[in-house]
Amino acid sequence: GYSAGYGLASALRFDQADRRTVALEVGIQNGGMATGLAFTCFNSAQVALASATFGPISALTSSVLAGVWSRKPSVKESAPVANLTENNL
Repeated sequence: GYSAGYGLASALRFDQADRRTVALEVGIQNGGMATGLAFTCFNSAQVALASATFGPISALTSSVLAGVWSRKPSVKESAPVANLTENNL
């Protein structure tokens, strides 16, 4: 989920901070969605057990990933600013 979120955000040309945000959000949301689908589609707690255990694991891995990224500041990607002088105005 983290890779898919980061990759999609990269393909959409988001800046690095937004890529990281999308990656974390997608990674965290997968566990809840899987649990909901397991109960809805299969109506079975046994089927939902695997996805329910993913919740705490995703919380832990998200925290680790956020910690790693906090040590590597994101690079702001911006368009070059034109040199404006009084003659250009």
